[in-house]
Amino acid sequence: GRRHFVDFGTEIHLLHDKGDDRTGGCANIREKGEKCKMNTILRIALWTALFLYFGGIFYLLKKRLLELRYTLLWIFSGIVMMLIVIFPAAFERLMNRIGIIEATNGLFAVVLFLLLVILVSMTSALSKMNRQIKTLAQKFAAYEKRLRALEEKNEKESDDRSCQRSVR
Repeated sequence: GRRHFVDFGTEIHLLHDKGDDRTGGCANIREKGEKCKMNTILRIALWTALFLYFGGIFYLLKKRLLELRYTLLWIFSGIVMMLIVIFPAAFERLMNRIGIIEATNGLFAVVLFLLLVILVSMTSALSKMNRQIKTLAQKFAAYEKRLRALEEKNEKESDDRSCQRSVR
């Protein structure tokens, strides 16, 4: 006969009785009536990352390697991340309301969203600068052409004067 690759007759306990592959961690803790908190190690790592993040931004601002108008979106993103670390329970409730079970998955979703917003903003600024560079290059070429024409005219007039002087 046929060999079956999947045995549907037996129950499999995934993750040592933590739930099936669609739920885990906080979902099982909530079922038991306990509060689910963001992992302490994760919070410490996030605080460290935030400290380095803001330090890096302010360092670049101080050295004038970043302009303030482009940095505001980065600072806003850092503030959102700081609020998530300060109020993890509120963040978890919000994530549960929109259908995200694990807070870490919500954290990744928020970071991805913020990065996409920053990417669109930077692309817009880059497009604007590209247009400005193109306009400047066209103006420069027009001025250079005008300068050459004036130099040729000046050169021609000086040659004509020197010819007239030599004839006299």
